[in-house]
Amino acid sequence: VELEGSGYVHRHCLEAAEALLLGWLADWHAAHPMLAGPSREEVRSRLGRQLDARGFQVTVQRLQQRNLLSVEQA
Repeated sequence: VELEGSGYVHRHCLEAAEALLLGWLADWHAAHPMLAGPSREEVRSRLGRQLDARGFQVTVQRLQQRNLLSVEQA
């Protein structure tokens, strides 16, 4: 998958990051049902070194496009 500007991320890496992110968020929401959600920085830190900032942004955008993730602006 081409990243904005320059560079590429393998589709399988993005799919793995999506699965990790969605799984972590499901666990987080189960543990904190009364809270709106974790900060963007906390979510990104949970992906570890799998993706750089651009890869993380693409992952979030792909999930939003499929209505699997909602991001609220603070």
